[in-house]
Amino acid sequence: MVVAKARQAGNNVIIDGNHTVAGILKSKHGRDVIVAVIPEDVHNEYTNEELIAVGNLLNRPSDVVKQRASKLDMIKYIQTQHLKGVPVNDSSNKEFLKEMKFTNKQIKSILLEAQKEIDKDDLKKANQLWIDYSTGSGKKALEAKKDSTKDKDTMCIALSSAMFKWDNIFNHIFSETEIDKKTKSREKTKSKLVILVHHNGPAAEDKWKQDYQPDAIAKLKYFLHPLKYTFQIIEMQTTITNQLD
Repeated sequence: MVVAKARQAGNNVIIDGNHTVAGILKSKHGRDVIVAVIPEDVHNEYTNEELIAVGNLLNRPSDVVKQRASKLDMIKYIQTQHLKGVPVNDSSNKEFLKEMKFTNKQIKSILLEAQKEIDKDDLKKANQLWIDYSTGSGKKALEAKKDSTKDKDTMCIALSSAMFKWDNIFNHIFSETEIDKKTKSREKTKSKLVILVHHNGPAAEDKWKQDYQPDAIAKLKYFLHPLKYTFQIIEMQTTITNQLD
């Protein structure tokens, strides 16, 4: 166990070993534990965040199996770094996560989740809430929008901008066709397509506007116009005012 001597208001602070202490308290026989004490003149040179980083590094995977720092721990660490002025995608964060033995895929996920949490915090400061269309009242509102958009000539599909999959779109279009009994060919029953797009967060919205939307419009024109389909992309409202504050 590693302890910073008299770190907070004269009290010692455990840097590494909380799980060890918890195990001893539950044990019938455990009474003693080896403690490495960091003197005040040493740990005073470091910020709390730097000591947290040391504790996390002490919990990275090794030949001796112990409980490693979790993905949630790392997300919180990146958030704390952000508050200190370190950008989420800064190389120092990536190098730290590599030292913690996370894979490149895991690092990408951690940074994305950290950015989402930071974006949510920014919205809270502006008294705004991001609308979640995957559940609750947001999902009901999305379904209502779909139903009100459909008519005898119009089909409607709702997609997350992060999951804008072409097979979903074309399968939906195909489901609105039928076989002509005389010609035996497949004919469209509706000629207009409306795509309702919602975003999982500010970062997803930015990515959509910068990269995905221009590409989506170009491809929809290329594939649908020769078949005499018209289309429209409608972006759902992203935020509402927090009425609780």
